[in-house]
Amino acid sequence: MGVPKYFRWLSERYPLIMQLVEENRIPEFDNLYLDMNGIIHNCSHPNDGEATFRIAEEEIFLGIFAYIEHLFSKIRPRKVFFLAIDGVAPRAKMNQQRSRRFRTAQEAKEGLQKAISRGEDIPASPPFDSNCITPGTVFMRKLSIQLEYFIAKKVNEDSDWRDVQVILSGHETPGEGEHKIMEFIRTIKAQPGYNPNTRHCLYGLDADLIMLGLLSHDPHFALLREEVVFGPRRARKSIGLESQTFYLLHLSLLREYLELEFSHLRKTLPFAFDLEKIIDDYILLHLFVGNDFLPHLPGLHINEGAIELLFRVYERVLPRAGGYINQQGRLQPRRLELLIRELASVDHFNFVDAHLPKVKAAMDKSRRAQESMQLEKRIELTPRQAEAVRRVVDLITSFLDNPGGAGHHIKFPAIPAADETDILQIMATKLQLEFETMAYDPEDDTLHSLFGFPSGRAQALRLNQSHNGATREQTKKWMLSKIAAFIEALASHDPQEDALDMEGSSDGPTRQVERMYRDEKAVYYHSKMSIDSKDPEQLHDIVYNYIEGMQWVLHYYYDGIASWGWYYHYHYAPHISDLTHIGDFTFSFDQGRPFLPFEQLMGVLPPLSKQLIPAAFQPLMTDPTSPILDFYPATYESDLNGKKNSWEAVVKIPFIDQDRLTQALDRRQGGLTNEERERNSHGHPHRFWYDASYRHTMPSSLPGFLPDLLDTHTRIETYTLPSMSGRRFIKTLPKGVSLGLNAMPGFPSLKTLPFTHKLEKTGVEVHSQPSRDLSMILHMNNPGMTQDVAAYAKDLIGQTTFIHWPYLFEGLVVGVSDSHHEYRAHWKDMDVVTQCTESPYGSQSFDRQQRALKEQYLKRHGMALDRIDVLLHVRPFKGLSHGYDGSIVKQYEPSAQSEVVHPLQLLVSQVRHPDARFMERPPMTVSEEYPEGTKVFFLGVPGFGCPARVIGTAGDQITVEMAFFHDMAKEHAILRKIVQQRAQIKYFTTQQVTAQLRISSLVLAKLASGVAVYHGNQRMNIGLNLKFEAKGRKVLGYSRRTSQGWEFSERAVHLMQDVLTKFPELRRGLSKHLASGEFYSSEDIFEQNTAQRIKDLRTWIHENGLRDMDIVPLYVDRLERSVISLLESATSIMAQKRAQHGLAVKRQILRGLPRGALLKPEQARYRVPEQTFQMGDRVINVFDFGPLPLAAKGTVIGLGANKCIDVVFDAPFLAGTTLGDACSNHRGATVSTSSVLNLSTPQIATRWGEESVKEAHLSPLQRTLKVRNTPATQDVKGTLFYQPAAPKAQKERPRSAATSQKGPVDATAQHLKALSLQPLAHPRPPPNAWKQRGAPSSGPPKKQPGPDKTGPPKPSGPPKTGPPKKPSGPPKTGPPKKPSGPPKTGPPKKQPGPRKTGPPRQGSNKVGPPKPGPKQPSPPKN
Repeated sequence: MGVPKYFRWLSERYPLIMQLVEENRIPEFDNLYLDMNGIIHNCSHPNDGEATFRIAEEEIFLGIFAYIEHLFSKIRPRKVFFLAIDGVAPRAKMNQQRSRRFRTAQEAKEGLQKAISRGEDIPASPPFDSNCITPGTVFMRKLSIQLEYFIAKKVNEDSDWRDVQVILSGHETPGEGEHKIMEFIRTIKAQPGYNPNTRHCLYGLDADLIMLGLLSHDPHFALLREEVVFGPRRARKSIGLESQTFYLLHLSLLREYLELEFSHLRKTLPFAFDLEKIIDDYILLHLFVGNDFLPHLPGLHINEGAIELLFRVYERVLPRAGGYINQQGRLQPRRLELLIRELASVDHFNFVDAHLPKVKAAMDKSRRAQESMQLEKRIELTPRQAEAVRRVVDLITSFLDNPGGAGHHIKFPAIPAADETDILQIMATKLQLEFETMAYDPEDDTLHSLFGFPSGRAQALRLNQSHNGATREQTKKWMLSKIAAFIEALASHDPQEDALDMEGSSDGPTRQVERMYRDEKAVYYHSKMSIDSKDPEQLHDIVYNYIEGMQWVLHYYYDGIASWGWYYHYHYAPHISDLTHIGDFTFSFDQGRPFLPFEQLMGVLPPLSKQLIPAAFQPLMTDPTSPILDFYPATYESDLNGKKNSWEAVVKIPFIDQDRLTQALDRRQGGLTNEERERNSHGHPHRFWYDASYRHTMPSSLPGFLPDLLDTHTRIETYTLPSMSGRRFIKTLPKGVSLGLNAMPGFPSLKTLPFTHKLEKTGVEVHSQPSRDLSMILHMNNPGMTQDVAAYAKDLIGQTTFIHWPYLFEGLVVGVSDSHHEYRAHWKDMDVVTQCTESPYGSQSFDRQQRALKEQYLKRHGMALDRIDVLLHVRPFKGLSHGYDGSIVKQYEPSAQSEVVHPLQLLVSQVRHPDARFMERPPMTVSEEYPEGTKVFFLGVPGFGCPARVIGTAGDQITVEMAFFHDMAKEHAILRKIVQQRAQIKYFTTQQVTAQLRISSLVLAKLASGVAVYHGNQRMNIGLNLKFEAKGRKVLGYSRRTSQGWEFSERAVHLMQDVLTKFPELRRGLSKHLASGEFYSSEDIFEQNTAQRIKDLRTWIHENGLRDMDIVPLYVDRLERSVISLLESATSIMAQKRAQHGLAVKRQILRGLPRGALLKPEQARYRVPEQTFQMGDRVINVFDFGPLPLAAKGTVIGLGANKCIDVVFDAPFLAGTTLGDACSNHRGATVSTSSVLNLSTPQIATRWGEESVKEAHLSPLQRTLKVRNTPATQDVKGTLFYQPAAPKAQKERPRSAATSQKGPVDATAQHLKALSLQPLAHPRPPPNAWKQRGAPSSGPPKKQPGPDKTGPPKPSGPPKTGPPKKPSGPPKTGPPKKPSGPPKTGPPKKQPGPRKTGPPRQGSNKVGPPKPGPKQPSPPKN
């Protein structure tokens, strides 16, 4: 089925099933499964439409690594991480794979030809051929090697990966990726001890994944996928991974919606209603709209209401089917036939309904009147119509003659035939009687169409009461007169002509439409499949093959592959009216063997991709003597077959004959190399796991590009599924599963609030566009106000509640309001008080507020709310916070701007199973929280952010060994200076620029933007691209947008002045007004010497690098590339200097530290706040999971929205990016403001002592309101652990001449030159502070040789403002004063700060670098 269409239909039908993936707001999952092929395609050819796009394999691999890591960090599974790549597929899938690959190669060829015709410069290197993403290619073999390397690295280094079982099922393991995943789920589910509440998350883009997830019958199952965009936004360029929005599709909610969808079957079924079996039939119904193995039935298209039709027909058929149609993967043909016959009837009705009016109009224009008049003027009736008239006449006469003994209605089929329906509707209108289809009849417990007297009127007639003053006899005469024309036609009707009438021997409009119906079927079979519709054997073959295919698919879904070699032999499905007489069909399958990789390659690849197969086999595709040349046509036909998109077209190419193919390949096996023979084989999945006792070196998968993995603890072994011997797959709801109110924490359920439901067209806007189809609308119950608002405030303020039903995110109620009053909690006099004020809304404003809320709930969520009387003001749960005593407490949003206004009727006060991840925890002892060997970061100064290792504890104090970087302050000052010396750019308003350039604002707007010009058949852009109004983007250093409009820098003005001077024709040409949709021609701009002038202008654009500028969103501030490059150079030079001298890192022993002075990586998510940053700030990563290496340091180069910053790191890493070409490869990352420490301006200053004791007893409401009202600390020194000594007086150093005389960039270059050193032949690696030295010892740590350090050494002051002198040798060292004890519990006295090296910064740490102490013992050699 069409993936986007089905996904859109489903999410608009059931609006609540999609959940945005946000931090702290999604459930915890046990298992995460990745259907990898979607990731591989996204990362390897994101720009299919660009013939000039090129990408290196190394970039593809790193992109895949980054995507995998990103998805893992979103979900963070607890037990299993399963990555599945498509292996060789069953023969049934090869038809679709073959069509796709032929079409892909042809579209690439056509795209290249169009690019050449447009005059585009085509790179000499070949483009990436996405057809290589097929098992058995060299690319896939390389990818397997890269993934093994990447996974081994992550398991070894990332704590989150280390704790799960990682399984990689690569291209060498047969089977499609999603079905290998389902095989794993089926198998583990059948094992003893399986937890029925296992929580599954499956990533993938295929609509089949929804079906596979449902048939698992595991309710705690969600699908992860990127946001699906429809409408105009769909054509926009893809965004970066950091900005990509992800959603979870909750199958638990979909199951409950399906229960609502088919809920009235509870009343109509003569057998037990079973939701699990309804879901099985739901999966079967979707086979009719097409899948990867069978084409859709003619006329059944999702966007034309096919699924709605299937649902309604199913509801009519199931009560008389005798049972469910899909019995856990076993098709029931007799029951299926009932369904198909009903579908055929509807199909026939639709055909007649569409064609009959046209035929009538063509035959007789006088019959273009109302339908009732057309029927009356007929001189003949169809057999069904004649019978209907007879029965109605009998009803009238029998009931009015004997109302007490005769029935007052007659029964027809639940859905009468089209002609029968027409005449019954007309007669019901004329006679003022009732005609109702699909009416439930309690007498025989089934559905019928009922025609007859309304109950009230029938009762009156039985009591001999007159109707409108008429007697029963008068009523009978009146009624018979109203249908006299039909009775006349009935009298002339000849029953013997019925058979001829149905065969179309007459030229009546109905018979002619019947003949058209048969003719259309004949044309369909002949034109599309060369089948004679009158040949019963041919029809039987295609019908049997199609129904057999449905059974094969069900086997594949429920049990695995029934036959590797089976396939559907036709490009199209049979006509629905021919899928009859299937009740006696039986099926058997021969499992056979999977194709070898090269067999599949030869079966699915086109000649245009022959370079992907071994050289020995390539001639088979193109050599005229090839015995299988007919498998590879150079041209082929594409048939949209009722679809609208080219990718949905039927590619009419020959089917592969497996025997001929394998024979041809066998004769050429001798030409394969050993490496090719190895690729042409099957393999097993691999399992990766961490073993601390195992250590080895894993060689690089890309020598020279990726490093060897030293001291790796990752084991890699062959993985096999658990045995199924003596066990059976569980194909229904497992015993012990928790549903509804008892669902696992975080999994949504509709059953937590009461409501009624109804299918309605309300224009639900799930995808920013109103839906035109029916949606399941939930009408939420409103119990009304049971007490006044003051009582609600008293009961609810300070209590937790759950908002965003049905997902139930925790929040804290801080206020209650109605149309007259608002009760709100405030922090006053060191406590919480509740104040009552007049409602800020007022009566009319409150009405507007409730209307807006009701509109929002209805349009976005499909929830209809009655009147809203009371609103709750709720602060959402923000996360957990680490207390000073080691406790974990809940934290709610402190800002009123983050409040959520929540209707009282949606209040959920508690859940049965709270999420253990977000539970508060009591304090731990210091020794429990900080066992010996724990990796930590130091939070004191100097040395803020330095890594350390716990070497002992005593009571509530901790001793650590710290890797102290004595030149940190110097490093920060140097990098800050580079940023401060960035060019101070002057900007000019639009009015100033137009005055200076002497052009109109219209010409400026066009010149600074893009200007599309047609030169011959080639469309080109001759604008400067300095601003992007529609996209909301600017060019760094050239343009910006302020409250006064667009402004341009001096550089931008010079560019525009230059182009107008060299091409003065632009002034006149761009001043011409164009109508909407029109474009300039090159002659409009350059009237003379057009071709040469266009060429010169494009050369000027290229020479000035106008197509290689830093384009960023308007809200982003980022350093220019030149400055970022200098920052990268500076960090490299400083690292080189440290390596040369080996003096930058010193081991320091710190004693008597409170726990607040240290940060464990696993505490970072609780303790690191959302910090503020400035350009050039130094940061360090403190998370031991995710894409960034632990303790990786970097520099802030960009400030963006959504609490994120752009950082260029000192060293490349696997998941690193270029941040849109802003920095070097693999060194950039966009991170949140709470995932790194700001080393330049510490903001995680920790207090301890009396204040923390006082706060320990505060309630959540008190903590929340107090945080909001506590003023920010301006001086962080008073809350840190160590005060720097007063800096020594320093003489003012004369400013460098280069700095005073040259521009900022030159000054920075000179500054870096002063730092540069000659590289050593054998630089010494920095010591590892987290590496254990010697065997661990119990008790207090032994004293190390040399003076014992109980605190960091004194700082020596900040670096001087001028460029530092080249050091002549290592600085002299001396032991600092030994402190007399642990730091005091209160804030120390304020010391005089050092002289500033640049503009003062609020809250900055004015601490210079400390003097290094005596040389510490060297770490032992490994």
